[in-house]
Amino acid sequence: MDLTLVTCLDMPQPDLDEQPLLDALAGAGIEARVAAWDDPAVDWNETKLTVIRSTWNYTADRDAFLAWARTTSAAKTTLRNSLSAIVPNTHKSYLATLERNEVPVVPTRWFMRGGTPGDADAIRSLPWERVVAKPAVGAGSVGVRAFDLTRDDEIEAAAAHVTALQATGDVLVQPRLASIADEGERNVVWIGGDFTHTVRKRERLDGDDPGVVGVSSVSDDEQRLARRALRTLPAFANFEVLYARVDMATDELGDLRVVELELVEPYLFLTEHEPAMEQMVAALVRDCAR
Repeated sequence: MDLTLVTCLDMPQPDLDEQPLLDALAGAGIEARVAAWDDPAVDWNETKLTVIRSTWNYTADRDAFLAWARTTSAAKTTLRNSLSAIVPNTHKSYLATLERNEVPVVPTRWFMRGGTPGDADAIRSLPWERVVAKPAVGAGSVGVRAFDLTRDDEIEAAAAHVTALQATGDVLVQPRLASIADEGERNVVWIGGDFTHTVRKRERLDGDDPGVVGVSSVSDDEQRLARRALRTLPAFANFEVLYARVDMATDELGDLRVVELELVEPYLFLTEHEPAMEQMVAALVRDCAR
């Protein structure tokens, strides 16, 4: 067995890329299996390469997931993305790291668990009329809600939501960018050393289904911002990043800002863009041969 694609036992939604990727790998002569990170029966020493793909339940027990990643990283397999890329990316505080490295990100206010409460006064003091609140450890839009702070009832609702999220973890609040509603968020995909495509995706709040608006080549300005973000990562410089997705959108001045940098288990829309599938297979064939 050459390769393991890592998923989870309790899949919140189907991975539409999984079977096409397995078929493409088989066509390239790569013997691959699918195994769940939270299945204690799996022997992670059995394949040369272990690639995280749809571990979409890890946010429910981040500590257990990171313990698995550390154990697997120490096994007789190569973990991708690497442990050094995964650990900081499982908490959205990486946005603050990007900002310290002068990468333009969406402005963010933090409400930490056990810290200053996100009560109505705190929410009212935010400098934005419309906001999005989300958990700092989260995936798939779970816990992501939008609020109109020009309305008193929405201020109260936002405060209740932030306070509820604070009971179990850290929370971030950001301005709700009009461009995401108007034109969609841009998901820029990087695989195996190159950018493959940009997916425009409708705004996704808690309970929404993901919706692809369109697929295009990566523009020069998208590529510049994505490279700035990726170059802040030691794992990227050390060639330990197999894939990445840099989500971005334009602010009110028309400037691109990073919304999220996804290194753990981003959906890569491989079936939406055949060259991306080809790039992924080529990268996996290359890594299996090392």
